[in-house]
Formats: sequence, structure tokens, C-alpha cells
Amino acid sequence: MKISENKLLDLIQQPLTKLVVFDKIDSTMNYAQANAWSGHNLVMAESQTAGKGQHGHAFASPATGIYP
Repeated sequence: MKISENKLLDLIQQPLTKLVVFDKIDSTMNYAQANAWSGHNLVMAESQTAGKGQHGHAFASPATGIYP
């Protein structure tokens, strides 16, 4: 399933300053941190190749999910 940025904006209850959606990315958090994002911003991906969970633990992010 492809993520639609417009559909997501319709479903999200909070105003967003910026929304970026990737098919595949190393880590949504890495992207957000590298771009100094804060506040009402959202980075999403259909799969991550280097996702991280709490405390830096590896996080499985197969292409069957959506990862904010």
C-alpha cells in the first residue's frame, strides 16, 4: 500500500508544519534529526533499513508497515 500524503493530512488531527513521506529510508528519526525538525512535523516511511527503537535498540521495519 502506498502512503498518500494528502490522505494522511486528512486523517491527522493536529496541524502540521511539514510532512514528508518516503517509500524507503534508513531511519525516519535520523532524517528528522539531520534536518533539525521539531514541533509539528512528521516524517513517515513504508519501510526503514536502519530503524531504531527505544534506547537505540534495533527496530524491525519491514515494508508491510507504516513508521512515523
